[in-house]
Amino acid sequence: MNKDPGLAHPSGGYFKFLEPETSEYTIEDIAHHLAQINRYNGGCRYPYSVAQHCVNASRIVAPEFAFEALMHDAAEFAFGDMTSPLKRMCDDYRVLLEAGERALAARFGLPETMSPQVKLADMQMLKLEKEHLLAQPNAHPRAAWPEWDDYHLEPHIAKYVSLHEMSWSSAKRMFLLRYEQLMS
Repeated sequence: MNKDPGLAHPSGGYFKFLEPETSEYTIEDIAHHLAQINRYNGGCRYPYSVAQHCVNASRIVAPEFAFEALMHDAAEFAFGDMTSPLKRMCDDYRVLLEAGERALAARFGLPETMSPQVKLADMQMLKLEKEHLLAQPNAHPRAAWPEWDDYHLEPHIAKYVSLHEMSWSSAKRMFLLRYEQLMS
């Protein structure tokens, strides 16, 4: 009997939380799940998916970091997008997530530790998303957000991202198209 409480995928594959390196999933599974997971636990003015966030991050980094940026939250396809304040309180979750991230990195040839350039893009997207997608972006204490001064946002970055509302199927398609573009 399999004691690993895994997650089934549309492809028929299965993600094993206790043995992520033996899991069966496709890039289509990743895109499918990420396109249906809303950032900020659904706290935006309209649905904005992890897939959109990842594509946007891949557009604002140097070309050599674009694939890593596209895949930087890929493990969330199995683990969900837990809000950062809650994630910091859940040690067991973090341990499983980190193992899943390492397995995914090995599968796709990504670095085990996020590059500083991709971390910067992730934080720049967080700042843009906060300003444009949250109904009351300044309603929460500054302590709940990173020190923005560390993540200078170049004005030209916004023209490369898409923060508009889109269906989950469009977000999935956009993620897969970006993946194919970066793989060719």
